[in-house]
Amino acid sequence: GIRAENLIAAEGGVYFINSDQRKVQYLARDGHKILSVSQRTPMIEHFSSSTCQPCVNVDNEMATLTENNPGKYTYTKYPMNMPYMGDPYFIDECLVRADYYGVEGVPRIALDGSTQSASISQTQLDERLNVTSYVDIAGAFQTNGNIMNLTADIMSYIDLYNVKVFITINEKTTHDNASTNGLDEFHHVIMKMLGSNTGIATDFLAGQSQRFEFSVDMSETNVEEMEGACCSAFCVPASQAGAVLPHYVRSGISGL
Repeated sequence: GIRAENLIAAEGGVYFINSDQRKVQYLARDGHKILSVSQRTPMIEHFSSSTCQPCVNVDNEMATLTENNPGKYTYTKYPMNMPYMGDPYFIDECLVRADYYGVEGVPRIALDGSTQSASISQTQLDERLNVTSYVDIAGAFQTNGNIMNLTADIMSYIDLYNVKVFITINEKTTHDNASTNGLDEFHHVIMKMLGSNTGIATDFLAGQSQRFEFSVDMSETNVEEMEGACCSAFCVPASQAGAVLPHYVRSGISGL
């Protein structure tokens, strides 16, 4: 998948991003053919709010974790409409993901689909890093003024059916959503979900790559600086709707 930690600047403002991979554990046990395996990069979905006082410590601890682990995670933060008036950067996409996990309060974090109210520990991150992957995402994006053109290529090394692909545009650091909890900067904040707020439905056959392309006018979002825009993508089995899933498919094109 795409990670801002791996961004390599090229001519013309094009950025190429190295790939992340994830694993679906049960498929290997069910005897499906496996064409290849690869290193996993854990997916972090973080529900928070600039009006939430208990979110402060979790935000700070997660910032430390990510600073200490460059290139070892993919991250999207969902600013929520709670408590009180909620985060001014709340968008409908955040509510869709919160409903998926059954989030009723913040802070809440999903690490590869398992949710918790505390920050992620180094041990938890390391454990997820040690899980093998069978899915690979590679992509690139180009910005031209407020327009972002993005391409993501997803390859699965096993057959996967009833999968949903989620692709988000995030911003590396934001400030203008500061509110009542005392924090003045926020990281990995979602600006827009691409394709569908509930995911793009598809199937993957082992060894076949699918391409997803988008052109987005970011002037219609909360983005503060286009230079800080980045992307995140992940896939989940659509048939397994629930808050905590042990059989997750995860891959990311993600910025900091």
